[in-house]
Amino acid sequence: MLTAAMISGCSYGDSADSSDQQEKKTVDEDTTLNITLINQGSGQPYIAAYKDCFDQAEKDLNVKITLVDGGWDANQQANAIQNAISSGADGIVLSPVDPSAVCTYVDEALDAGVEVCALTTQIGTGPADDPVYPGTVGFVGHVETQVGETAMQMAADVLGGKGKIALIEGTPGMSDTEYRKGGIDAKAAEYPDIEIVSRVCGEFVVEEAYTAMQNIIQSNPDVQLVICHSDNMAVGAARALDDAGLTGQIQIVGIGGSKDALDMIKNGEIYGTVMYVPATEAYTAIEATANVIRGKAEREVFYNVQDLDMFKDTGDICTQENVDEFTPEW
Repeated sequence: MLTAAMISGCSYGDSADSSDQQEKKTVDEDTTLNITLINQGSGQPYIAAYKDCFDQAEKDLNVKITLVDGGWDANQQANAIQNAISSGADGIVLSPVDPSAVCTYVDEALDAGVEVCALTTQIGTGPADDPVYPGTVGFVGHVETQVGETAMQMAADVLGGKGKIALIEGTPGMSDTEYRKGGIDAKAAEYPDIEIVSRVCGEFVVEEAYTAMQNIIQSNPDVQLVICHSDNMAVGAARALDDAGLTGQIQIVGIGGSKDALDMIKNGEIYGTVMYVPATEAYTAIEATANVIRGKAEREVFYNVQDLDMFKDTGDICTQENVDEFTPEW
């Protein structure tokens, strides 16, 4: 999964004071709400899966959803926020390209009485375990440091707490990369007999991860397991191992819950992954926004995907033992 959020800039203390915001008016159930969902950009299957929930959300929640492509550009997202305000949107669901760059424009929306909910990537640069931007509906996503810890714990369990691992990491500076890296390193510190022998950037892309895996096995032929920051990269790594005749000899742990990854888990090409559910996340964000507008829910709530009811019985770790219990959403 790719979320192109850069760690820098706006802190929560810089947000607009709630007393400066227009008074929010409760809207009744019979009124169709106009919700604008601004994604990060096109070309990523995870992000494209948001729209898979739209028909059901419009039917269930009496909303009209307008999808706006963020173009992988913070300025384009800023313009999209301002256009949503001027067009009379009741709410905005936003997955920021740059969480600090959008703060000013999110504050404009809040001041105009438009509810805003963050999706997948937080608004602002608060800590991973406190990701809700003040005054907003909330944030629907993961504690990415915990996801990193989960992936590392999976790796430690596979190795019995001892061995050599490599990391194929996302783009440096992106929030998912930095938070997942921090979680992996924190959990790895609990296992002194596990050695991280290589860190290679895979840019959250299949092809880059393929090359990264080739480099890892050439420079560290005794590596036993690879943790990838996303399932796209886990798929690339698995393909490289297959071409090298090493499938099953080096284990792979991914993050994302993609269809390709789950197919490879079934076939024994990837050991396991942490499940993500983009359509469910988008639905949750739209529902939370509609509920706040209608006075049915509080603001500033963190909707942690790992705590959703859908994972109550299964948990969010998928391996060959339980892969049939999961349905991938991207």
